[in-house]
Amino acid sequence: MKQMLVSLKGKRMSRSQVFRRVGAVSATGVALILGVAPVANATWSSYIENWGIGSKSRLWNDQSYTQTHFTKCSTSYSSSSVDVRLYRHRQNDEPVAYDIKHFTQCMYWSDGDDTSTGVWTGLPAGSYYFQIKGIDGFDSGSEPRLAVREVIQDTTLAD
Repeated sequence: MKQMLVSLKGKRMSRSQVFRRVGAVSATGVALILGVAPVANATWSSYIENWGIGSKSRLWNDQSYTQTHFTKCSTSYSSSSVDVRLYRHRQNDEPVAYDIKHFTQCMYWSDGDDTSTGVWTGLPAGSYYFQIKGIDGFDSGSEPRLAVREVIQDTTLAD
């Protein structure tokens, strides 16, 4: 049986050598992707448009530490504040509630500091989301509504 040879950058290799090399490169690529994937999913950004009291963010996986940043907020009322509460989602059970953060700085764009940040620490591993608990002093009802130009959910402690 004739052995097939393949040329790779001027080097002649047998088919089995090529497959071994491709396999090693593929395994390295998979290891790199798997090593980076959790970091890529740790921090995400989005925006909020027309949210009311009780609106919830998407879920994300986290442990130990998380920050929620709201940049350039406005409401359909006085644009003075928004209250944000963090929850740990539990399948088939009530969520665990963490303290409420009172955001005001994101409402005032003219002073150059237009971001409010909530920080929660000591979190067990799990799935988390935040919920709008109050807008402009209201804690129930369909008004006022909230808009946030940028929301950044940051789970990396190295900031």
